[in-house]
Amino acid sequence: MLHQWLVNQASVYTEGALSLKMRRRRMKVFEEHFEKIFSEELKNGKKITVLDIGGCLSFWKTTQFKYFDAVDITIMNLSKEKIPKEDVSHIRSVVGDATNLQEYRDGEFDFCFSNSVIEHVGGNGAEKNGSGNAKMWKSGVFTDTK
Repeated sequence: MLHQWLVNQASVYTEGALSLKMRRRRMKVFEEHFEKIFSEELKNGKKITVLDIGGCLSFWKTTQFKYFDAVDITIMNLSKEKIPKEDVSHIRSVVGDATNLQEYRDGEFDFCFSNSVIEHVGGNGAEKNGSGNAKMWKSGVFTDTK
């Protein structure tokens, strides 16, 4: 019984779970940051391009990101996620390596988002290489680690 309660609290998919509440609280911090950077674009209805390194569609759907419909999100992982276009046409999934983003032009994305990924990138050299791609983002990088 206690084991199942702990499992439920750790789930980011169980409404009311502690883990999901904490994830949504962290997303509020990101939203405030996002609003400050993109206030003009949001007022003018401009789509903001985001590269999400190591993310997934369920993250964006469960966190209740206030500006979900105002962004075009490219989710990059080591394997491609199936994204149902009838569900979310402004999100796409690509295969890529966070330490080597040469396929993208400088300034191609307005923003880079990464949630709990940098600690999995593999050593200080790889972490520095991944964070060194910051010139690609027009307006900033947001990383969150546990």
